[in-house]
Amino acid sequence: MAIGSKTYIKKILYIRVGLLFSFVAIILLCLSVYDRWVIEREMASRSAAAVAEYEALERRQQGLKKDVEYLSKESSIEGEIRKHFDVVKAGEQVVVIMDEPTSTNPILPLSVLEPAEKAHYWYQFWR
Repeated sequence: MAIGSKTYIKKILYIRVGLLFSFVAIILLCLSVYDRWVIEREMASRSAAAVAEYEALERRQQGLKKDVEYLSKESSIEGEIRKHFDVVKAGEQVVVIMDEPTSTNPILPLSVLEPAEKAHYWYQFWR
């Protein structure tokens, strides 16, 4: 087979066209694989978020179960009522302890205080 023959040229041309189609097919396949990989990563992050939310809800359910068990007793209901509302039983006395005021600065009337800065000239019209 000579280099200049028509069959050799057709063979080379067909090989190059076949390689071009193969290359295009490989690129399209790589794009499809990348797209699936991106979707898989997104689903993995959603799955992790769902697991974290599930665990948080499990912890909240356990806390609510403890609260239900605590409030199922009459003494705990009474304690909660006393804590949130200032109520007493008949015959009990209430003692209210008040803190001393922490302010050491006496409150002065405005006429005693001096103005911090002179107002602008136009401010005189708005007094």
